[in-house]
Amino acid sequence: MKVFIIETSSPFDVSEERSESKALTEICKMMDHEVAMFFAKSKREFEEICNYISSIEYVVERKDEEPICIHLSSHGNEKGILFGRDNLSWKEVSQVLTPIFTMDYEEDIFLVVSSCGTDRINLHSHMKNIVEEDYSPPKYIFSVNEEETEWRDAALIWTILYHQIDSLDSDEKLQVQGLLNRISGAGLGKLKYHRWDEDRNKYLQHSGKITV
Repeated sequence: MKVFIIETSSPFDVSEERSESKALTEICKMMDHEVAMFFAKSKREFEEICNYISSIEYVVERKDEEPICIHLSSHGNEKGILFGRDNLSWKEVSQVLTPIFTMDYEEDIFLVVSSCGTDRINLHSHMKNIVEEDYSPPKYIFSVNEEETEWRDAALIWTILYHQIDSLDSDEKLQVQGLLNRISGAGLGKLKYHRWDEDRNKYLQHSGKITV
């Protein structure tokens, strides 16, 4: 799997060398994932990064395609996430990500959102409502099902997810649900997913309480 980590953190985080992306980069490499790390300090930089990632379609050969995961790491709340002074709503985040999900790429693309406030995230609703030619919403959107997330807890949760995700059949929702249930059952944190259902043309959710 190719993992593209887009991190936006506060100046205090930078000064204290607290970085989710640095930890995950090393962890994912140990698990044989290919990783690229980007840092965005504004909405403009976030847009540039997403446009750059979407340029994959111009250089990749079909034989080189493999699943992709876009990992967003940021401060935020139920309304959206921060990029420096820019406070982006989940609707704006979905719009900025659009180039990635309209590129010509045949393998699965997943989205991970690591931020506070994602227990009430509605990013999936906005992604579903985007009307673009050749738009393919992420197959899964993974997020933390808690109002607040400690950095060290999030790093542990995502480590387990990236350790297991290659061994799962993403077309078999029970396998993915089982992984999220094991993480929750071990007391490591609560994850949820929004899974794109092609037949119903909508996102379905698993959060431990709601399973579809």
